[in-house]
Order: sequence, then C-alpha cells, then structure tokens
Amino acid sequence: MWRDLDALLLAGDETTGSRRPTVFATLNDLPDTVQDHLRVWVCGFDQDPKVNNRLWYTALTPPLWNWAQSSDPQAAARIAAARTAAESYAALLAKLTTTAWQNTLNPRNNNARPARHGRTPPCRWTRAALAAYWPAAETTFWELIHADAAGDDIRPAVARTAVAALRTATRDDLIRHPHAGPALARAVIALRASASDRPRTPGERRGHP
Repeated sequence: MWRDLDALLLAGDETTGSRRPTVFATLNDLPDTVQDHLRVWVCGFDQDPKVNNRLWYTALTPPLWNWAQSSDPQAAARIAAARTAAESYAALLAKLTTTAWQNTLNPRNNNARPARHGRTPPCRWTRAALAAYWPAAETTFWELIHADAAGDDIRPAVARTAVAALRTATRDDLIRHPHAGPALARAVIALRASASDRPRTPGERRGHP
C-alpha cells in the first residue's frame, strides 16, 4: 500500500505516469471534518508470477488527505521522494548483491556485472536481501514521513536500510566464503556512496544542463 501512496496524493501529470482515482477530484468538496479523517481501503493480490495460489490482501491507509498535493505540497513531495528512494535502492541492492555473489564465486573477475535485461535469475543473496529489505524499507518510509526534517535525509536513511538488509542476507556466507568479505565491502561502499548522489532530472538524463 505504501508504495502507491504518492499516486493517491499527487495530482498526476505527464511526467509521473500515474493517475489517481477519479473520485479523488471531489474530495475537496467534503467537509473539513471528513477530510481530516479520510482513509483509503486498499485491496490487492499477490502478483508474483511464480506463485500459483494468489491470495488477496487488504490494508487501510492512515488519514491521508491532509498530505495531498493540494493541501500540503511539501508533504506530498516528501512522500513521493521517500517512495522513489525505496524503489531505487531496491534495484541497486539487487544489482550489487548479484555482482557481489558473482565476484565471490569468481574472485579473479572483480568487475563482474549482472546480465542485462534480467536474463540472469536473482541469486540467493539477492532474494534474501530483498526479502529483508522491503519490510524494513516500509518502516523507514513511515519514519521519514513523520519526521520533521529536510528532504536530504531521505536517501541516507534508505541507504542504511539497504546496507542492513545486505548484511542480514549475507551474514552466514560471509563466514563460509573466503572471498565474500571484499565483494560485500564493495557493495556496502557503493550503497553508502549513492546516498550522496543527487538524483538527476529527466532533462539531465537526456544530456541537458
């Protein structure tokens, strides 16, 4: 649920690629007492293609309309930034754990890179790291949302969450594999270094100043 929260709060435009439910266009017409307590009941199902038994789940958001872009643009932007950071670090964590695993098995090639286009299935380090990461990332997300701080604290906080998940997932293998230490150390350094990288805008990614 929290990974879709910003899609509910932001008005949506051509850059976000999201569109919130049409009913949200009428919420500002509700009495303030209703808006202050408005929650959203979320229903979904397991989308993992490897799972045959798809189970429905439900969740209830906290009162959220006061965070909407029309009510509190800064809060909405912070929620979007925290969600984006969580997604970004999940992808980076998957990439770095795969690379670390490859370099652990083949220490002579310390520049190994995961195969492109997802052709290489996730290694067990990646699966274990992501399994540890996502619940912790949700906790970090809500802590960031409720914290009274500037936006530059988001990436460091999520980076620490990713590092902790990496260490949890690889703790046993760090002892078993003699080459795991250097490979994992490089992954941790990369995660920490990325916390100070400023995300580029779409225009910058296309090469514009």
